[in-house]
Amino acid sequence: MVAANDETAIGVLMGLRSAGVDVPRTLSVAGIGDTRPARFLELTTVSVPTFELGARAARRIIAGDGAGGEAYVVIPHRLVPRATSIRRPA
Repeated sequence: MVAANDETAIGVLMGLRSAGVDVPRTLSVAGIGDTRPARFLELTTVSVPTFELGARAARRIIAGDGAGGEAYVVIPHRLVPRATSIRRPA
């Protein structure tokens, strides 16, 4: 399960643990953001350069690139595997 951000993933993780679900053997949990709480809880996450993301968005808004600019921009990101996910057998 991948949540929209680390905070949501942490909430899901806490709920699953309270319900007795074995994370990651039964279900893997991941977030997005690589926040400090994610590091403390060993949450698998996607590290995204949030400053660059905001700066690019601001430049596009200021430039007025509503429809004329690039349709999609890929920001460099990386998966940070931790204790809440395991590789599944093929």
